[in-house]
Formats: sequence, structure tokens, C-alpha cells
Amino acid sequence: MLAPAVRYAAHVRLATLERGDFKEFAASAAFHAHLNTIANRIISDHPANK
Repeated sequence: MLAPAVRYAAHVRLATLERGDFKEFAASAAFHAHLNTIANRIISDHPANK
């Protein structure tokens, strides 16, 4: 479920760099980091990883 969101966030980050929109790049980088944090929490909380 989270993988498409992470892939989209990476695509948005690349597109912002191609446009030279560094303010938007910083915002998308923060969003991508937030998604990564959520994904890591889900993975670490999974019963198979305990």
C-alpha cells in the first residue's frame, strides 16, 4: 500500500529538480522522508520482525 506513494514521491522529487524548483524539491524531500518513516515503523511493528 505504501510502495506506490513512495514511488510517486520519488517521481515528484525528480520532476521538481528537472524544473529547477528547489523550494518544492525541499518540500517533496520532507514528504518522502515522512513516508519512509511510516514505512519503517510498519515494517518494524510487523509480527514477523519481532
